[in-house]
Amino acid sequence: MNVPVTSDVFQRLAKDCPSFHGEKEAGTRNWALAMPTLQWIASNLPKDAATLETGCGYSTVTFAASSGQHTVISPFAGEHDLIRKWCERNDMSTSHVRFYAQSSVDVLPGLEPSPLDMVLVDGAHEFPVPSIDWYYTADRVRKGGIMIIDDVQIPTGYVLMDFLQMERGRWEQVHTIGRTCFFKKLTSEPVARGISFVDQPWCLMDLSMKGRIKQKFRKMLGIAK
Repeated sequence: MNVPVTSDVFQRLAKDCPSFHGEKEAGTRNWALAMPTLQWIASNLPKDAATLETGCGYSTVTFAASSGQHTVISPFAGEHDLIRKWCERNDMSTSHVRFYAQSSVDVLPGLEPSPLDMVLVDGAHEFPVPSIDWYYTADRVRKGGIMIIDDVQIPTGYVLMDFLQMERGRWEQVHTIGRTCFFKKLTSEPVARGISFVDQPWCLMDLSMKGRIKQKFRKMLGIAK
């Protein structure tokens, strides 16, 4: 049986501060989401939610403790092993968690397109991977479900955030915590595949508008003109 998320899990993570990351040697780094972000995720999931994330870490522990079915996609098997072992030591089941130790761009196109209640895009940040992660999961999110974009301080995350902010009638930004943005899906209709660029407001911006977006991003990072 899973430990209650709102009590023991976060307390144990805060106390242990486990390190799950490190490309060459897993467990040497900690790139965890902020605790308020993890708490928001846990408190906004419906019962027996189906969830998916690209990337892994404390978010995986949170989803494992609060989802009915969870999918984790990141290329480092050693990190997955550390997460499993930490959960086992803390009496948390991961039997309902599927781990894919591959790149999301290779895994996502072949997954069964079953409905999802929440998706966290927090895997590879090089262009255009975050947008690919969104593309192959967006139509799977149920109406009312949540798409989370992390690391919007990086251009690839920022562009995806900016695109979703302009998707009137399809997505609504419902919350922001630091570098993480939360979008609620407003429709059961397709939002990614089969949408013409002329129906995407972001694609119809003139170049002067794109320049203002660039200036806004640079200001956010404190970069001089």
